[in-house]
Amino acid sequence: MIRALNPDRQPLRGDALALIAGLLLPLALAPLAWRPLALLSPALWLWTLLDATPRRAAWRGLLFGLGSFGLGVSWVFVSIHLYGHAPVVLAALLTLLFVAAMALYPTLLAWLLAHLSRHVPGAALTLFPLLWVAIEWLRGWLLTGFPWLQLGTAVLDTPWAGWLPLLGVLGGSYLLALLAAVAVQALRGSLHWGWPLLGLLLISGAGLWSQQQAWTRPLPQSRVTVGLVQPNIPQDLKWTPEQRQATLERLDQLSAPLWGVDLLLWSEAAVPLFFHQAQDYLAQAGQRAEQSGSALLLGIPFMTMAAQGSGFVAHNSLIALGNGEGLYHKQRLVPFGEYVPLERWLRGLIAFFDLPMSDFTAGAAGQPPISTTQGWRILPLICYEVAYADLARAQPADLLLTVSNDAWFGDSFGPWQHLEIARLRAAENGRPLLRATNDGISALIDHQGALLLQSERFVAQSLHGEVVLTAGETPYHRFGDWPLFGVGLATLAAALYRRARRRYQR
Repeated sequence: MIRALNPDRQPLRGDALALIAGLLLPLALAPLAWRPLALLSPALWLWTLLDATPRRAAWRGLLFGLGSFGLGVSWVFVSIHLYGHAPVVLAALLTLLFVAAMALYPTLLAWLLAHLSRHVPGAALTLFPLLWVAIEWLRGWLLTGFPWLQLGTAVLDTPWAGWLPLLGVLGGSYLLALLAAVAVQALRGSLHWGWPLLGLLLISGAGLWSQQQAWTRPLPQSRVTVGLVQPNIPQDLKWTPEQRQATLERLDQLSAPLWGVDLLLWSEAAVPLFFHQAQDYLAQAGQRAEQSGSALLLGIPFMTMAAQGSGFVAHNSLIALGNGEGLYHKQRLVPFGEYVPLERWLRGLIAFFDLPMSDFTAGAAGQPPISTTQGWRILPLICYEVAYADLARAQPADLLLTVSNDAWFGDSFGPWQHLEIARLRAAENGRPLLRATNDGISALIDHQGALLLQSERFVAQSLHGEVVLTAGETPYHRFGDWPLFGVGLATLAAALYRRARRRYQR
């Protein structure tokens, strides 16, 4: 029966299954979070690849990518059309081009798997999880990267979540892809069914064990009271001069019941002025923060003199006032949203390439954390930066925070996915995380990635809560992805050794 379902006996059926497998992947992630699909999706896709020619496999990789990214990042269309003011047809075309570019990554994976399967024994078990991780890593690095829709995100809220402080999100991707490969081999009769069951039990058991370990220890005496301000300023009004005073008044109004907390956090670019234009307002806010005993952290664009005095450059920044001290410039910018690649040719072609605040310059690497009078070190991540695991562990810190303006996503999967990614960073590093956004979802997240408090969407809201700081260091924070790379190299070396041994025996 199983062999009768071989997709290469009916190629079009195999193509359809690859597309369906891609569509299933985003459903395993927020907001639906149907976690079992994180096993079914890669397993179903792998099923279509194992007996395919490299050319057919590449086509099915493309279909898988079109399905997963077409559904999973459909919010790109919302950003381009509603807030970039591009016509529907043009917005759809640009979204399709972006999705197609992202789909090239699984295309490469599928082609490599089909090509290398001829030379590596047990390719499904050996190469598929390795290639999955390699492609996700490449996608998170190449051309500033797009580390979104990573398979390992689905280990959140499962017994496997304990793997995050050990191996990070890429480790979760590896384990899910490996178990999917084991299940496929069992279905094909290459392995006994006991192996996938044993693998499931061992991986789940190890994850539960890790969750019980004190990789980082909560410090009950170090409780931090937190206030989050969510102003809910419509994106198409945010930067208009007519809205400016109303925005500042709303920030003041929402902050009024929160003064006196240890940390008061406003969202990305909360103040719709450049730093040098808002000196009077910031002086008043800083004075209020100091008098109430609060550290006020807020997003604001910042302008500085360029190197060698050649004009000015703008940064997407976060500053601390009152009982806090520090200035952070965003390092990883969003293409087209914060800077325009090939600016010389694209500026002025359509309104989307001339968005407000789309001419930022990236900040330097190695910027120190924000500090407070209590001695706390706070590592800031602005918007899209929270998707980069390396940035969240770049500096020692007692607390992580991220500010964002998710109004760009509209009413889509985007804000929920963004929140879920923030939870990954907290769990990987064993540190609580604060998240303040313009229109939601603002949240407090504990050191294991669990949601303590979250806001509603599309409402102006003040949140008041508490987080407990932690001591110690998770294995992932200390070593990053290197242990996983070591596992991958050892696995590949073992497979190549088996191949060489078989040839020698012949």
